[in-house]
Amino acid sequence: MNTSIIRLIIPAMVFMLCATGCKKDPANNGERCQIPRLSVINAVAFENPCAIAVSNDGKIAITTYNGFENGYGSAGTTRVWRSYEAWSKGDVPPILPSFQNIAAEAAVFDNAGNLYIAETEQVAGIAVYLNQNENFLYSHTIHGNFNNPRGMVFDKGTLWIADDGNKRVVSVRNPQSPNYQVSDAFSTNGSVKAVTADNAHFYYVQYDENRVVKRNKSDGGETYIQVASPVDISLHDGNLYVTSPSTHHLTVISSERFSNECMGTFENFDASYASAYYQGVGLLLVSHDEDEIKTLAF
Repeated sequence: MNTSIIRLIIPAMVFMLCATGCKKDPANNGERCQIPRLSVINAVAFENPCAIAVSNDGKIAITTYNGFENGYGSAGTTRVWRSYEAWSKGDVPPILPSFQNIAAEAAVFDNAGNLYIAETEQVAGIAVYLNQNENFLYSHTIHGNFNNPRGMVFDKGTLWIADDGNKRVVSVRNPQSPNYQVSDAFSTNGSVKAVTADNAHFYYVQYDENRVVKRNKSDGGETYIQVASPVDISLHDGNLYVTSPSTHHLTVISSERFSNECMGTFENFDASYASAYYQGVGLLLVSHDEDEIKTLAF
């Protein structure tokens, strides 16, 4: 599939959907939950997309997962664009270099613009690419006895990794250096596909248990909400965005109130795998089965 093809979304066909969980919350004096309305404003073709990440200066990285067609441990191309405008116009090849990764199922940038790719199969490590003069140069791979390392998030300079096969979240200090330090952070007592964080809490998703979990950083206390087969979670402006490829649903949950009453489900976006917020544009949502990345406006 030519990745330069842009599928234009005709305005008359744009879905304008209200989340189903916009109910009054008795715990907040009857105010409505701040679950946004979302609409598709464009879609860009990309064959077998999996992970997506946005840097602080607006670069976009997208990985390819070819395992369904080519088998376990298949390689795929990771591409990086300088801006949303360049990506949405379908520039091919992208301005910045592309490279190959093995089963790349998660990606994240740090504050310095370095790129981290979770290679889940065979490698079981995090490939680190340093941002040097608009080029991404491979530096090293982070290992820590991982088993299917998946979603990642940076929180206060530390890299946190969902180590799915070991049922834990781990922390990595100084991850941009070959002298990184890996430590156990906490057990999840079950599967863990992705993790994100705010000042006071971690949030992670459990595919096998059908859960989105909120964990207090101070005392480790946890609460959860049932969501079918979640695989990825991202956080923007007080809302959690959870994708479930088995149902193709995008579930939006208020991170503060974190309740079924403050949760909305969008069924028409073919959500699968990752999402990432692009400042001033909207939510970039991977649709693996449709070979495209959708942009959702708030």
